Amino acid sequence: MSSPAIPYPRLSSHLNVWNSCLHLLQRAGYALSTEEVSADGDVLWLARRDGYTLMADNPIELLGSVDVLFSDRVSSDLGLMQGEKRAA
Repeated sequence: MSSPAIPYPRLSSHLNVWNSCLHLLQRAGYALSTEEVSADGDVLWLARRDGYTLMADNPIELLGSVDVLFSDRVSSDLGLMQGEKRAA
């Protein structure tokens, strides 16, 4: 007996999604950059806006970080008022 076919995800963590994530961040007004963090060429991706600097290992995680930081539910779970900056 064969298992049922599982549909492929519409969005997955793959290189072919990176540019879409970067375009979404740019459209949202983020200044994007990278910082080299090792001699091997490993980089951190950075998004800056409104006094915030978010960092991630790839653009997909960067977009997710923006969503987490600014989602109303997460902000309220962290005890933040809308527009309040979280202490570093």
